[in-house]
Amino acid sequence: MDHEKEIPAIVLKKDDDIKQFAVEFRDKLADMSRLLKEKKILEEYRLSFLSKITHEIFSPLSIIKGYVNLLLKNENDFKKLDYLEKVLRAVSRLEVLVNKFVSATKGGIYQSSLEFKIFDLSELIFEIYEENLATAQEKEINFTVNIPTFPSTVIGDPEALRTAITNLVINALNFTGAGGRVSIEMERIDNRIKISVVDTGPGISREELPYIFKPYFQGKNARTKKTGMGLGLAIAKEIIEAHGSEIFVESELGKGSRFYFFLPLSL
Repeated sequence: MDHEKEIPAIVLKKDDDIKQFAVEFRDKLADMSRLLKEKKILEEYRLSFLSKITHEIFSPLSIIKGYVNLLLKNENDFKKLDYLEKVLRAVSRLEVLVNKFVSATKGGIYQSSLEFKIFDLSELIFEIYEENLATAQEKEINFTVNIPTFPSTVIGDPEALRTAITNLVINALNFTGAGGRVSIEMERIDNRIKISVVDTGPGISREELPYIFKPYFQGKNARTKKTGMGLGLAIAKEIIEAHGSEIFVESELGKGSRFYFFLPLSL
């Protein structure tokens, strides 16, 4: 670089600490400028990639939604109608989730895309149970739900919480073998509801417990060697924390795991 253009001549004429400091400071500024330019280029590339992948996701979703709607109009079997309606609801939720993902990624903060409202948590839990029952039956897992009779109205984003609880359920089903048990449980404790997802899978070692909520974490034991990107628990944790709560886990190798969190009742 041309020192004379960037550092005053009076400083360059001296051979002391001030000159050295000035040169080092100038070089650091140049490095920062270069890094900022690279960051801007990467950010533009990221947003461009995000737009393209979003379009690629929405295209097949639109096709699926169109054909499901067509099948609904021409189907008279009540059982098949129920299945088709479940598929349609799942596709619609996926569209909402993709939009929220895009919004959160652009903003960099997940909770900025949350939409809080008053809703019945029991209904949501039962829907999650129904949606995952077929998977449990296929894997020969005893899948149950414990929905209490007390009012369970809470304030939160139902779709985000659906994602969080579904991720916990899928996680439990993935790591529970045939003949095992998975359950969704609700319990009232004072003015809060405790939501738990319990399984009889292989459990998690004490060494790995501090890391299971980190994105892309792949542990050594049987529970974390399943296929997947390792994002389900991380996303669940982020959503639950965005609701002002905290996710907890109790686990023992060979005896299964319990993931749980609390939500305040809307009284």
